[in-house]
Amino acid sequence: MNTAIKQFHEKYHSYYNIAFFLGGFLFDILTLGRIDDPFNLISFIAYFLISGVILLGHLQEWEWELKLPKFLRFIAPYLDEAYHFCQGALLSAFSIFYFKSASGISSFIFILIITTFLILNEVDFFKRLGPLVKSILFHLNFFSFIIAVIPQLIGKMNMLTFFLSVSVFCFLIYLNFKLICKLKTSNIVKLKNLYLKPGLITACFFLFLYLLKVIPPIPLSLQYAGIYHNLEKIEGKYHLYHQNPWYRFWHRGDQRFSARAGDKVYFFASIFAPRGFEDKIYLRFEKEIRGKWKQSDKIPLRITGGREKGFRGFAYKENYTEGKWRAYVETQSGLEIGSISFIITNSNEETLRVWKKHTF
Repeated sequence: MNTAIKQFHEKYHSYYNIAFFLGGFLFDILTLGRIDDPFNLISFIAYFLISGVILLGHLQEWEWELKLPKFLRFIAPYLDEAYHFCQGALLSAFSIFYFKSASGISSFIFILIITTFLILNEVDFFKRLGPLVKSILFHLNFFSFIIAVIPQLIGKMNMLTFFLSVSVFCFLIYLNFKLICKLKTSNIVKLKNLYLKPGLITACFFLFLYLLKVIPPIPLSLQYAGIYHNLEKIEGKYHLYHQNPWYRFWHRGDQRFSARAGDKVYFFASIFAPRGFEDKIYLRFEKEIRGKWKQSDKIPLRITGGREKGFRGFAYKENYTEGKWRAYVETQSGLEIGSISFIITNSNEETLRVWKKHTF
């Protein structure tokens, strides 16, 4: 039996890393809950501990058959696969959170970068780099973990919070480096090149993306956004009135807004924030004028977290003109949580309007 398993392992070993990586990705999609779910936090820490020990073994060039207890030595040939499973699970989780917090493009780019590292790790040339690619993958996931957790602990999402996350990440990476250096078999120069420097470069890379406003603002996410003719709050529920026909099912309310005299344009949004989160965000309107988008209004909104279906808030415009419009939900530092486009046209009709209603 053991011989058959070893033969199978040797025959298909080249495909294992990708298979386990994708396995971790699919497993996390099926089991992932809210970003503030304690189970997620525990599982993330477990993944980091397991893959961190394996990465340490690669950095120290351990002979696992000698390091592991006798009853665990049978897993030594599969530790590389275990590493990719853990990192795949972490990558899938953070990619899903990125996707929820911003556009799909940001998430796709993030996944593409990490998947590229994984594929390159299977190329002979990059295999000769040893654990460098694994170290970069570990740091990318670890930084994503830090920038997701710190805002939850503080209850705010702004530039100061992000810079604090960068500082915490760099401190932990340096602390780990110093602790590893105390091991008798440590090669200080090698650890600097394969662990410390990739970690610091990762921090600089994310800082650069943040300044470009590319990084999605996890842990916040826009669950719903729509344009409406009227809004009422009755007994804790929002009643939203619109005229959107059934065949335009992909629209959220009146994204083709037919405006009569005295109409207000209501922008309603439901925003997920984790438990204990209390902060200010902005609802911002823009209009296209001669091919360029010009800001019209920027309205602050205080949000509190914890509600499963998201914090509900709205803004409205009384002064507007015909044309193409966009409404954004943003953090204080200008990171986009979500947006919606709509068109306003003036109408001189006086017929009685029949309203449809959404309730949140």
